[in-house]
Amino acid sequence: RTRIVVTQPSIRLRKFDQVILVKDGAVVRSGTPAEVMESPEYMSLLATESEAHKVVLDPALELPDAGASKVQDRSMPEPTTANTLRDAEAQEYVSWDSVKWWMRAAGWGNLIFFFVMVIAQRMMTLKANLCLAVWVDAKTASTNVDDQHYMVMTAMYVCLFFICVCFVSYGSSRVSMSASTIMHSTVVYAILRAPIDRFFDKTPVGRLINRLSYDMRQVDDYIPMAGVAIVTFVLGVIVTQGFVLSAMPSEVVIAALPFYVAILLFMYLYRGTSVPLVFHTKFALSVLQDMQAMALNTAVSVRANGMTDNFMARYKRQVAIIIRCQYLCGYVCRAWVQSRVFLCLCVLTCLFALGGLYHRMPMGTLATVISLLFEQMVEFEMISVVFTSFLNILNALQRLTNYFRIPQEAAADLPGDPKIRLRAKFSRSAAPRLELRRGPEAEACLPPGSALKIGGKCGVPFVVCHNGVPVLKASDDNLCLEVLEGASMAELFPACDGLKHEKANYNIVAVNSVAKDAVAMAEELCNPPANLWLDMWHTNYTVGLPMVLDDLTAGYGRDVSVLNKVHIDIPGRCKVGFAGQTGCGKSTTLLCILRVLELRGGKITIGGFDISTLGLNTLRTMVGLVPQDPTVFQGTWRYNIDPFGEFPDGRIWEALHSVQLLPYIRTLPNGIETEITRDGGNISFGQRQLLSLARMVIRQPPVLLLDECTSSLDPSTQQVVQNTLLNEFPLSSIIAIAHRVETILDFDRIVVFSKGTVAEHGTVKEVMAIPHGIFRRMVEGAQGIKRACSE
Repeated sequence: RTRIVVTQPSIRLRKFDQVILVKDGAVVRSGTPAEVMESPEYMSLLATESEAHKVVLDPALELPDAGASKVQDRSMPEPTTANTLRDAEAQEYVSWDSVKWWMRAAGWGNLIFFFVMVIAQRMMTLKANLCLAVWVDAKTASTNVDDQHYMVMTAMYVCLFFICVCFVSYGSSRVSMSASTIMHSTVVYAILRAPIDRFFDKTPVGRLINRLSYDMRQVDDYIPMAGVAIVTFVLGVIVTQGFVLSAMPSEVVIAALPFYVAILLFMYLYRGTSVPLVFHTKFALSVLQDMQAMALNTAVSVRANGMTDNFMARYKRQVAIIIRCQYLCGYVCRAWVQSRVFLCLCVLTCLFALGGLYHRMPMGTLATVISLLFEQMVEFEMISVVFTSFLNILNALQRLTNYFRIPQEAAADLPGDPKIRLRAKFSRSAAPRLELRRGPEAEACLPPGSALKIGGKCGVPFVVCHNGVPVLKASDDNLCLEVLEGASMAELFPACDGLKHEKANYNIVAVNSVAKDAVAMAEELCNPPANLWLDMWHTNYTVGLPMVLDDLTAGYGRDVSVLNKVHIDIPGRCKVGFAGQTGCGKSTTLLCILRVLELRGGKITIGGFDISTLGLNTLRTMVGLVPQDPTVFQGTWRYNIDPFGEFPDGRIWEALHSVQLLPYIRTLPNGIETEITRDGGNISFGQRQLLSLARMVIRQPPVLLLDECTSSLDPSTQQVVQNTLLNEFPLSSIIAIAHRVETILDFDRIVVFSKGTVAEHGTVKEVMAIPHGIFRRMVEGAQGIKRACSE
């Protein structure tokens, strides 16, 4: 069998028969592995090994040759049995709680108005029929009858009937809009706030699609119409049968009671059979839509593995199940109940007609009774169809209201949440007039005898003055502009609404597209363009946010814990690399920091704040994530990098340049306004990873989490991205998960996980000095591959 493998440069290429080297969409080299791996094109893909990657070790700890290294076998953790997803949809019955919730959402005033109009509509129909019946009886008894009176009365009842029909339609729309709006908002909010491990990991995609499309449509569109039909029919039966029974002699009524009992029995049996069929239909439809979603996401794999016929056979079987259930419920069961109810109604009609003639009832009244019974027969044929639809609607209502009770994440915002950073944008006219003074002029602005130090790493000392009073200076590391004592950012920038009620001060870390250079930021601030954009950090946190993971214990759902008593201290602005075997708990730790997984034990503090006491919006604004599988939205490049329109264009272009996407963007016809298709179908996976990293470069989160975000990059691009991580996040604490150990050799600290615990931690030299250590063996393997490639 021919096998084609897409991969990055590796020693494993020597085991292939042919190697094809592709660059910029064209084949630049092909041949045997030996020929291609010795070519200059192949060597250009390999990252240049920097001096920082050469770890200095004691002579006694020098790494042995690759051929002599013996890595000990480590048994992988035993896989846990996955939780079986128990779907109880086929056993669910509509509860009164769901109906009561819908009635409250529809509004009691709207419902009362609607039902009153339905009753009035039915009463006008009955009044018109009674008027005709009395007219006929009067004409039979005497020829001297005022026909004009009866004509006016009949016309009046008909007009009132049409008025009631208009009010019924208006009431139906009010009920539908009120209930649908509240239900849709409640369901969507509940789903968006549902936890990943306890809901999304255990809920098939098809079920969610079915809930938010088919079920929601039924509740939106058909509850009012079906409700009108059901209520009209039920009230009509009560009113009509009440009139019929009151008009007939008592002997005839007693003889008719068994047939009414039989009709109720048939209706009960019909409901007991049709309801499970409706539930089974919905369950099968959820499975079918799950298969459709799977086909869209895995179409390439299905075709590549020759599974098309097998998939289509399963799909057809599922469609057949749905068709059989709908046919049994919509035709067979309905025909069964209709035939029996019609038979009972026919017997009742004959009984009432013969009984009325026997007891010499007035002909007009008897004719009205018989006509009403025939109308009931015709209405029942229609209402049996509506009743089947109504069962579907009630089932959809029950399934939607079940989502009101799904688990929810913690609150998005809490009153005591800290404000770590603020962003402000205002026009030049609203910005204060500031003046930059350097050297002796800057020192002359300071009060006599002031002990204030200016300058730091910025070279020539400077201050930013407002009306001759110094208000800003460079920080000691020249990365931001600090507020001088006695000055206030709220007074300096009154146009910033976010600063009006803030008592604490903030330091400026970026002005428009200028960052990481206090002098350049001061120049941009004193000579602003048409608009001024500021990025400000709280003065207490510009030195970085330290993190402490204290006895961390966590897991997924109800499974066994993945992390057990993990303890890690991370100083502010520290770059930490997580390493370890697959399944050892690295990604789980990142999910705990984001509170995607809630802790089972221990706590995590960021900047001294326990994250369990923070709102999720505040926490996830402080923490940024670049996942291994990046998310790309359908829209322009600009929208994907800055979806909320918070940043100036200069920041976007700087972010693209730092992740090496700028040359590619310049080749596009519309630049950053070029559209990206759904799921990033028109860009490569590596470009999606770079795009996800560009989002973080523009955001500059205080804490940055990287989950193997360079796995699909070639070595040269990976080296550039590595420099970006080291240089573009000067104020951030970085935690990076790496399977390529060379990507974290420049980091400040290394944490090695093993079976959910911290096995090794410390600086690179410290963990490399551990004899037979896990990280030491990982570096040994990586250097062995590089040595083999160079040979």
